Amino acid sequence: MALETIGQLPSQAEINQQYTAGTNVHKSLGILHRMHGNYQFGALTADYYGLTGQERQNWLNEAATYPENVKQKIKNAIVEALSHKQNGNDAPIPVKLQWKSNAGPPDVQVTYDPGVPSYTIDILNCVPPIALRRERKKQY
Repeated sequence: MALETIGQLPSQAEINQQYTAGTNVHKSLGILHRMHGNYQFGALTADYYGLTGQERQNWLNEAATYPENVKQKIKNAIVEALSHKQNGNDAPIPVKLQWKSNAGPPDVQVTYDPGVPSYTIDILNCVPPIALRRERKKQY
C-alpha cells in the first residue's frame, strides 16, 4: 500500500503494512540492513515509504515526540522481529503495532505468538501518528 497523497505521512495501517508477512517484511529487513546498526527511531518507516525533504523531517519530528523508553522498546522489538533467522537464513517475523490507553504512564508491551509466528507491539498511552497530525493541524 503506497501513500495516496503527496505530503501525507504514514498512517497506523501503513506502518503495520510494512511489517506484514512476505515482500513487505523482507523490504523492511533490507532497509534495516542498509542502516548498518544506525537505526534512528522513525527512519525505517520514512525509508520504507520513500519520504524525503520536509516530509521526512516532519515524520522524524513526530516520531521524536515519544518518550525515550517507548522508542527504545519499539525499536528493540522491531529489530528482533526483522533479524530473526531460521536455519541460518533471514526469516523476519511479521509485526503489528497497536496504540492503546490505560491508567499507567507511556509504555510498550511486546507479545510473541509462536503459533503464527508474529509479534504484537502495544504502545500504551502515546498518541497514534494520525491523531498527532490532527492535533498539530488544530494548532495552526
